[in-house]
Amino acid sequence: MHGDAATATTLTLDAGQLERTFPFFLHVDERLRVQATGPSLRKLLPDLPPGADFHAHFEVSQPAGASDGADWRARAGTLVVLRSRAQAGLLLRGTVETSGTGLFFLVTAVATSLDGMRQLGLGLRDYALHDSLAGVLRSRPASGAALRREVEQLRAIVELGDSGVLYAAPSGEVLHVNRTLCQMLGIDDSRVAGLTLDAFELHLGEVLAPEETERQPLSALLDRLLQDPGGPDAAPWSHTLRLVSPRRVTLLMSLTLTPARDLVLYFRDITRESEVDRMKSEFLSTAAHELRTPLASIFGFAELMLTRKMAPEQQREVLQTVHRQAQLLINLINELLDLSRIESRQGKDFHRQLCRVGTIIDQTLRGLLVKNDKRQVRLHLPHGAECIMVDPQKTQQALLNVLSNAFKYSPAGGDIELATVLKSEAGARYVGMRVTDQGLGMTTEQLAHVFDRFWRADPSGSIPGTGLGMTLVKEITELQEGHVQIESMPHKGTAVTLWFPLTADFVLSRPSDMQDIAAEE
Repeated sequence: MHGDAATATTLTLDAGQLERTFPFFLHVDERLRVQATGPSLRKLLPDLPPGADFHAHFEVSQPAGASDGADWRARAGTLVVLRSRAQAGLLLRGTVETSGTGLFFLVTAVATSLDGMRQLGLGLRDYALHDSLAGVLRSRPASGAALRREVEQLRAIVELGDSGVLYAAPSGEVLHVNRTLCQMLGIDDSRVAGLTLDAFELHLGEVLAPEETERQPLSALLDRLLQDPGGPDAAPWSHTLRLVSPRRVTLLMSLTLTPARDLVLYFRDITRESEVDRMKSEFLSTAAHELRTPLASIFGFAELMLTRKMAPEQQREVLQTVHRQAQLLINLINELLDLSRIESRQGKDFHRQLCRVGTIIDQTLRGLLVKNDKRQVRLHLPHGAECIMVDPQKTQQALLNVLSNAFKYSPAGGDIELATVLKSEAGARYVGMRVTDQGLGMTTEQLAHVFDRFWRADPSGSIPGTGLGMTLVKEITELQEGHVQIESMPHKGTAVTLWFPLTADFVLSRPSDMQDIAAEE
């Protein structure tokens, strides 16, 4: 520009420059007859010859009403959208410009993804280097196929997980429920299609345990989440649910909203965790009570001796009580430590070796000492020569606990019998050491608790014990591939059998180290 005069510079492109800049261009004359096309458009429409009628090959989506050359000239510089009549899916978008020889449609083929581009038969090189659409497509690392693969991967992860997942739209339509959640809640596959949040909540209410006070946890959580000022970026709300159907489980339900306000529900089975927490609390409470009882007795009698003068006979009686309670306390702590060590190491500290059943019984009876009881154990050992692979000391401890219980829980007397028995089960052969007494016996309900920690058949406390003996017996036996069998009837006695698998025939002739020692003695 110079002063007030403006000089317009006309930019002209030769054929090569035009094809490089607008590879999809279309040149028509005043009668809308095709004169020339860009190389990329010729690739897409090889049957579009010079002289062809423009409207016979293209449907004009925009601008509406442009039918002849004059109409198009009046719309120069406006947006143009053309759809090919011959090539399905081909959409051209750009502008129309005038020239002295007719009209130029400076357009570009529309593709929303690399897959879409390939379906048209195009590549990135068919677009101009400056084309923004090509730039966007080049910057997309994931094509439609890759995106579908990612979706399938996420779907597989959700389906194979051990937690239940539900995904719902803001309208309440359930878009996806994984198989795990269907199994958790007993939802039939036929009910998944068309499922809504209202129907899901109704089903959830039907399977909740009767003690659940909040009958509509889903609605309550959703209302709280929608009212929460933290919005969808806040931490998910959680709620614990106890179900009775299709099985008794405890679930932790978490609920959150996506930025698009879609609802995601996540259900995790925490039955085992809840049971472990309950057992831990119960154990600590019971253990504290069991420890406190002898400690309180020891403390009380010691304080009595410090504050009062006593005759020698009274003093001796008090000291005997203190001694008994201290011994009970020591036994309780030792058995707790034994049980803890056995459970934590899962039998890794067991020194298992080949042992004769008769040798284990003999060594156990040598350590059996029941105060103020002159009864002897009647033996019947037809299978004493059989061999088992066990830790001799741990197995003796288990058998000694069973024998001690037989004496303690038959205070009225009666024979105590120790016998060996054989059986076959699931293709395996077992030898058992069976202890039978004629004592108090147990009911079916009592038998269900016999392995519980600190549980005793005599709740009065008149029979001394820690309540851990049979728990240890069970742990020791099962960690050596064995099992415990108990048969009992009230006032008729109890029979406890420790079953252990027999070793293979080719090692039966090998004596254990314990047997060698016993023979030398």
